[in-house]
Amino acid sequence: MFPHIPAKLPPAITKSRDVAEFIMSRDMAEHDPSGPVALTWRWALTGEGPTPITLLDWNKGPPTRQDMQWQIDCPDEWEGQATWDEIRAARSVLWWLTSNPGDEIPSDLLPSSRPPQPRGPSRAP
Repeated sequence: MFPHIPAKLPPAITKSRDVAEFIMSRDMAEHDPSGPVALTWRWALTGEGPTPITLLDWNKGPPTRQDMQWQIDCPDEWEGQATWDEIRAARSVLWWLTSNPGDEIPSDLLPSSRPPQPRGPSRAP
């Protein structure tokens, strides 16, 4: 199931609605429709939670650019229910949605065959 795309995208998103819709449709064909990538699109476009990486309840409306950066940088809380590639792809969507022309993709968001390096301590329950 595709996340709903609002007529007007939230201010944090730097892409046009048409481009976002095209990339989202490609992502939804390539990734689990109930996994981190689908959750990322829904959260970024509408603010419907939970957050896509940390899986926290969210009722603050569409996320800001800072909120999206926070999700990119936080350790994930999927606890083995999603692959590293799915989580990396979700982080990449957040980066892409807020990027500007000429921004360099962070190396940890590029596809890799190497296992992930720990990002820091997991949050306490």
